[in-house]
Parts: sequence; C-alpha cells; structure tokens
Amino acid sequence: MALRKPRRALGAVALTLLACGGGDSPPIVTDLASYLDLADLTAESSEVVPSDYDQRRELMAGWSPPRQDAEGAFATNEGPRSEIAWRLAWTRPLELVLTGRAMTIANEAPTKVAISWNGELLGDVHLTAGAGMQDHRLEVPVDVQRIGANTILLDYSTEGASSPAPPEVAWSRIRVEGAGVGARPAASADGRLQLPFRTALDFFVMLPDGGSLALDDVALYGPQGAWRNAEPVPALLVSVHRYPAAPAAVSETITEGRRRVRLRPHELPIRIRIEPAAGARLPQAEAGFRFSGVVNSVSNPWPHAALPTAAAPAAGPEPESAASGPGAKPPHVLIFLVDTLRADRLGCYGYDRPTSPNIDRFAAGAVRFEHTVAQSSWTRPSTASILTGLYPHNHGARSRNHVLARDVAYLPEVLRSIGYRALGVSSNSIAGPTFGFRRGFSHFKQLPENLSSPGIHIPVWRVVNETLEWLERIGPEDSFFVYMHAMDPHAPYYPPEPHRSRFAPDAPAGALGKNMGKLQPFEIPHLSDLYDAEIAAVDEHFGRLLEELDRRGFLDDALVVFVSDHGEEFQDHGNHGHGSNLYREQIHVPLIVQLPARLRAEVERSVVEEQVQQIDIVPTILEAIGRPDLIEADGRSLLPLMRSRGSRAEHRIAMSDLRNDGEAVDALLLEQDDEPRRKLIDYWSASFGETHQLFDTTSDPAELRNLGAREPHWAGYLRAIGRLMRRGSRQQLEPGLEPDMPPEQRRALEALGYLD
Repeated sequence: MALRKPRRALGAVALTLLACGGGDSPPIVTDLASYLDLADLTAESSEVVPSDYDQRRELMAGWSPPRQDAEGAFATNEGPRSEIAWRLAWTRPLELVLTGRAMTIANEAPTKVAISWNGELLGDVHLTAGAGMQDHRLEVPVDVQRIGANTILLDYSTEGASSPAPPEVAWSRIRVEGAGVGARPAASADGRLQLPFRTALDFFVMLPDGGSLALDDVALYGPQGAWRNAEPVPALLVSVHRYPAAPAAVSETITEGRRRVRLRPHELPIRIRIEPAAGARLPQAEAGFRFSGVVNSVSNPWPHAALPTAAAPAAGPEPESAASGPGAKPPHVLIFLVDTLRADRLGCYGYDRPTSPNIDRFAAGAVRFEHTVAQSSWTRPSTASILTGLYPHNHGARSRNHVLARDVAYLPEVLRSIGYRALGVSSNSIAGPTFGFRRGFSHFKQLPENLSSPGIHIPVWRVVNETLEWLERIGPEDSFFVYMHAMDPHAPYYPPEPHRSRFAPDAPAGALGKNMGKLQPFEIPHLSDLYDAEIAAVDEHFGRLLEELDRRGFLDDALVVFVSDHGEEFQDHGNHGHGSNLYREQIHVPLIVQLPARLRAEVERSVVEEQVQQIDIVPTILEAIGRPDLIEADGRSLLPLMRSRGSRAEHRIAMSDLRNDGEAVDALLLEQDDEPRRKLIDYWSASFGETHQLFDTTSDPAELRNLGAREPHWAGYLRAIGRLMRRGSRQQLEPGLEPDMPPEQRRALEALGYLD
C-alpha cells in the first residue's frame, strides 16, 4: 500500500511532526480525503442498488437476495410488503425515484405498488408486463419527512384481481433525488474534505510513535448569511479517543483557518472523530465545513494492511526449488481436497477419536499448519481461492449466482501451459465445469450427484479410483498436476461399513442430515458420529492413494497438499452445516503439505503455528516448482515458514467472506506478536440489519464472548483494515447470471442445500 508522500508545492498542509519520535525518519503523510473510504461514516442515505450487497444496506424486510436475468441485475419483493430505511440530514423538497418492472407474464393483470413514507401514502405505481425497467417518480412532501430515520413501505397487489400470492416486482435502483448529494462526507476535486452538518467521520488508526493531525483551510460553506450573529459560531469538532470508555484524550474546536492536533504515542488503536457543530442555528439546506486534513506520522497508520518489505536474503546459498538445475523435470503436484472437513476432527489436530490414522501418519512426515483460514464457509468461493490464490472478491466466484471469472490466472491452466498434464476429479458439481472450474485441465472427470442414492454424492473411493486409473497414462518424462475433490463428509451423511458401525452404532439407519438445518438436541450426537464415520472413510482411501503413489514411484517426487474447502457446524453457534456464518467451526480447516524429497532437507518445522490461508497454497506450489512469477496471487508462499526463514508479519491478516441469500458477512483475523489473536465478524442481513462481533480467539477459541462493546476501537480498526485490503476489488458484488444446468443437477444441488 502506498501512502501519499507530501507535495510541498501545494502549500496547504503543514508537515511538522509533533511528538512523532523516530529520529530522522521521513514523515508519512496520510491524506484523509484519499482514505475517506476507510472511515466509519454517520451520513444521509443517497441511493440503493438492490442487486449489490454493499449498496443495499437500507433494505430491511421483504427483499430477495440479488438476482439476474437476461434483462439485468435486480432484487424482488418477498411477500406482500417491502421495507426501506432512509436517513435524512434535514428536511427539504425531495422526489422518490424507483426503477423497476413487473415480473408478470403477458396478458396478466397489471401490478400495483402502494408507496408510503413514514405511514403517509405518497401514491401508487402501476406496472405492466413486458414494459421493462422504468423510472417511477413520487414527490415526498416536507411535512412527512423526519430528520434521522425514515421508513418507506412498498405494498404489492394485482389490479382488479384477488390473488393468494402477491405479484413479483424487480427493482434495479432506488434513489431520493435531492438527498445524499451534499449531505454525505465527500472528497472534492481539489483534495479537500467536505463534511456536512449532521454527519461525522471516525478514523481508526495505530500510531505507536505518535504524530499529528493537521487541518488547513477550514471554512464554512452554505447559504449566505445563515450564521449571522450566531452564538456560538459553528465549529469543526475534533476529538481523539484512546480508550473506549474514557473521555477524549484530545478535544479541539476549530472555527476557521488551520490547526494541528497532537496525537500522542499509543500502542492500541485510537479513534479520530471529526464532526461539524452548527452552533445556535442549523440551516435546512446543504451546509457544513470544507477543509484539508492529513495525519503526519513516522509509521503507517494501518500497519497490518501493508505487506512488509522483503528482507535481504541470509548469507549462504539460495533455497533450492524442486526444479533446480538445467533441464530438471518439475515435480508432480497433487491437491487432495476433502469437502466440509473441520480441522478439529482429525487426530493430528487434537481430536480424541481415531478418525484419521492415515492422515495423521502423513502429517507426521509433512508440515502441518495449525491455524489455516478458509476464504469462505462454502465450496465455490473457497475452492476458487485454493486454485487461484485470490480472495473471493478478486476471483469472481463469490456468491450463489457467480462463476469463476474467465480472465483470472488459474493454477491448472498455468501449469498445463508449462508442460504439466492436468487431471481434475470431483464429486461436487458446485465447483465443477458448470461454474467455470474445468478450464485448463487435460482431463476433468465430474462425478455427478445421484438423487437415487441415499447419500446423494459419489463416495471418495470413486474419486481415488478415477485418479489412479488416469495416472496409469503418466510416463517417466511427464509431470502431472492432480486436483481431487472428495465430497465426503458432506451431509447427508451415509458412511460405509465398517466405519458406520465403528463410529455411529446407535445412529438411525439410512442417510441423515441436510446442510443448514436446525437440529433437535437428541439429533446432534448421531449426526456428529456419522460425520466422524465419513471422515474415517476418507482417511481409508487417502491412505490407499498414498500407498499406490508410493508403489508407482510418484510419491517421493510429488508435492502433496491435503486441505479442506470449509468446515461443518454442529450447533456450535446454533446451526448445522456450513455456508451460514464465518465462525471458527466453519472456516478453520486442515492444511498439510509434503514437499518433494529433493526439498525436504530444507524443512525445519513439522508444525507451523502462524496463521495462514487457503490463498497461500498457489504461491507455495509455484515457488516449490521454481516458477513463482506465473501467478500474481493475494497469498504468500509458505516455504519460508516451513524453512523457519519466514516473517510472521507476512501472514498476520487473514480474510474470509460470505455472500449468500440476502446476507453479507466479512471476517478479518489479526495475529500479532504481543497481543491476543483478534477476529472481527461484520454481518449484514436484509432482514436483520447490521451486527458486529469481535473475539479474542487466543482466550476464546470457540468464539463465544463478543468483545465488540468493550473494544470498539479494535473493531473499527479491523474494519478499516478490511476495507483497505479490499480496495481495487475486481468484482463489486454484481450478481452474475447463474448458468443453465441439467434439471437433475439442479435437483441434486437443491437436495444438498446449495440451491433453493
């Protein structure tokens, strides 16, 4: 991340540091206008885009998740009424503009939408089938408006007919003309901040060496004469809070000109709050303060979002890659992905049941990563992250109706371009050819779900058999890349014998469990036991795979990655399954890496305690084969950590997200040397609004004690880090068009809980 260096020619910002420390270190000048998107805003609503999770937070009850058809992206009503919450900074003449179309078919009666504002009817909108998206305008009288929260209701009915089901309307955009513009903090073209009345900015930063906040060109804007003889005069209030419950450490009142506010050194996040106060009167019009603002510091105000500068290599020879030497054949690469496997159900991760003897033996001769974070809690985005090295907001396969973007670098395709033969075998079609995962493979075998089978998905032994059969075609001159995706132990659980009798002897017969269901207390032990039995079945055939690779002479020359896409919940936080939240049980996954024999002498650690992520797998593979430049990934190679030469700082931030079914969830996990591990979960739902949870995962690994109210500075700081790291996202949450699929595949995915 590049923070802006001072431009002395502008003459607008004083660069003198107060109590910064750091000797002769050059100052870092952070222009607040350039980092406005990192601040928490108190502001007026401006526009809603129902098809974009990040631009629909005003939508309350009665809304569908984002959808798309051939005419574009939208969301519809769910039920006879939709609700919108709208915040106003002041009352004035406004116009409500709704862009929508009826979803009815030709010759059906027109749809009527009655629209009210704070309980007062504004009017009716009439929509006919086939008319396409159109703007519908309604005046919002001043006397029905409120300063602060306003409620807009949309009531749906069919004209001239009584129908048991309400008509469906697609909305692509909702705005209030005259609102938002001029009533939200903004950065002007000249780099100044514009802060209207009844708004506020909260910047959360870390300044262990201190610094200063320099404000310049502070001036009022608004109607001429609005503050004539006002006492007290309007002012810009600046406060610095070092402890959540304590009074402000600094409080300054600025009426005009310039001011420099001292920021004393502090090892924890601080909150800098800037808000205008109107004094004796507040105009009912666009008005506030304009100013230039910078934070001067020795260190980066958001240090955890910046990757450390690469250190000079240690004395001695460069670490060898597996493809070192002229004409050396690159090693084989095999990724064995187990669907739905939480790390704490394996013996090598501390589980007390013998579910995984073969995996445990493999881990004993490899490197096990204790704290691996999945990039999502369901298959498609996390699998895409494993195979691209990118966060979901960058690879495209983020929500239910997204496919893997065609223009992102993809590991199978890249390896095949340098001579690898690439095989994919998968028993989970949610990350299969229909959704863009076939690209680049020499051969991809999708084992389709089978609705006539109690377990629905194809068992792991078939995945292993298909792989071993294909490997018979590999000659001594070939290097192969194999990606194996075993659906067990995904629900419904239907483990084979003898594992069922061994781990779940008292469970009812047949397949049990379906993703994301509420369970009765007596059901949980049975489902948990069946889950363990399925893990044991996976372990059996993973062991068989390793034995056969060794017998054929492949294993010593292979880089083997054992990983899961996500975990599974058994009422840990009130749910069963996955894809419903980002708590530990759904995103803490196993990761075990065995390097080719030619590289194992350099490995100094059998267990890595540092936090790592699925996006680190691609850079690790590419560095091991001697081609680290092939993919520009979001992750970092794990080889330095395995060799005890890596920096913990390179892996101190992990991110996970979930975009599904009317909700947006973001998790950010922070690891520090002298502080507890912290995890922030920001949750937004179309039905329930926003919630924020903060956990100390060192003392509370189960994530049961929410510290958000006790440590709001940490929550604000981690939220800013997440926003900074998602800057420049290639994908802005616009829903893609879910591809067509055979009816039987759709029914199978519905049965597995992936589709409604």
